[in-house]
Amino acid sequence: MLKNIFSSLLKITGFCLLLSFVTTGCKPDDNGIGIEIINSDNFATYRDTLYVTAVTTVQDSTSSSGFSDNETHPIGCMFDPLFGKTSSSLAVTFGLTSENPEFASTAAVDSVVLSLAYSGNIYGDKLCPQTFRVYELTEKLDGTYFSNYRCSHSPVELGCRTFMPSLDSVYVDGGLIAPVLRIKLDNSLGDRIITADSSYLASDTAFIDLLNGIYIAPDEVNTPGSGALVHFYLEDDLTFIKVYYHNDTTGGLSYRLNVTEDLARYLEYDHFGYQDASPEVRTAFNDTARGEEKLYVQSLSGLFAKINIEGIDSIAAKGTIAVSNAVLSFHVDPSSYYISMPTEYEIVRIKSDGTTAAVPDAYLSTAYYGGTYNSETGIVSFRVSSLMQEYFYGTIENCGLYLVVKYASYSPARVVLYGSNPSDPTKRIMLDMTYSVVLQD
Repeated sequence: MLKNIFSSLLKITGFCLLLSFVTTGCKPDDNGIGIEIINSDNFATYRDTLYVTAVTTVQDSTSSSGFSDNETHPIGCMFDPLFGKTSSSLAVTFGLTSENPEFASTAAVDSVVLSLAYSGNIYGDKLCPQTFRVYELTEKLDGTYFSNYRCSHSPVELGCRTFMPSLDSVYVDGGLIAPVLRIKLDNSLGDRIITADSSYLASDTAFIDLLNGIYIAPDEVNTPGSGALVHFYLEDDLTFIKVYYHNDTTGGLSYRLNVTEDLARYLEYDHFGYQDASPEVRTAFNDTARGEEKLYVQSLSGLFAKINIEGIDSIAAKGTIAVSNAVLSFHVDPSSYYISMPTEYEIVRIKSDGTTAAVPDAYLSTAYYGGTYNSETGIVSFRVSSLMQEYFYGTIENCGLYLVVKYASYSPARVVLYGSNPSDPTKRIMLDMTYSVVLQD
């Protein structure tokens, strides 16, 4: 008996490899529910469209620290007419350009400037004025931070600037440089640095005892459609705090503080409880009935689409299952376009303890796995053959999936998707699967 099953599985495996090439890229077919497409003495092969339920859920938080040097950091506040307000603040540590700098006893501060290098990405209304306020951190940054953490900082402003984001080059210190935002800081910060005991200037670790870091927070915007999230490079030659000073013999001196890979920073996101979101979005949270029509997905610790695949147990009851191809497809609502359409997505599986992990198919090539928005069809598809097979093996527990925008921890984006049973049935979420069942003697 076991020998026959094993022999059948070997045959099925070979067949599934062939069938996967045949079915790769197939469009899910509404009319293929439970259709037996191949039969033999050893196995029967079916094509099924599994039912999917879905709901919009609010994400608690996301890791918002430890970004690599080529990743940008959004700061600002915007008011999306559909999703409501989103605010992003930055806490960051600065270090010494060189250890043991020496300042003459007659040194006096002329000015202190914070410079932030624009990355070129402005998500939102570029013509809406923004106000950034700078404060000194009253705690040291250390470890991994999540976007819902609220750092402690002094209530006294170090600096403030109201501006409109601009990607034009600027003249600084007599020369033309790439676009930057410059905020004048209080001279007291410079005084503290140039008069500091030498022990504080011996290393970055020692310097953090003198200056824990700074916190940059935007003012709220209150008009729907206004505001923007402005991206900056931190590990850039044009991102720094510079103290301009002179002494009794020399003028035009300066000393700068930099952000390096080893220095901590994190982003703090706030969606204000979605109190400013439209009723369409606000009433969709955790409502499976609303999830039949539309789903709402937003990055920066915003909204997930939670997906549950139904019918797995009934298929498993047929016998030993071998999955040759499984494609999970979502239709984007084009009428929801705002600022830009996210082009890359991913799904993650929910573990029994509530944490998440990558689906096994995600470790394969993007060409195989998918997750890229097709602007011609309006569809985002994922190949999840390996995931479905693991479900049938019982090696992965079916606790559901989350659909998220890729790079959601630092890249602002949002999208509206059709749900599990929308008024237009051609737009519903579908899991189209081809599989084989071992026939018992």
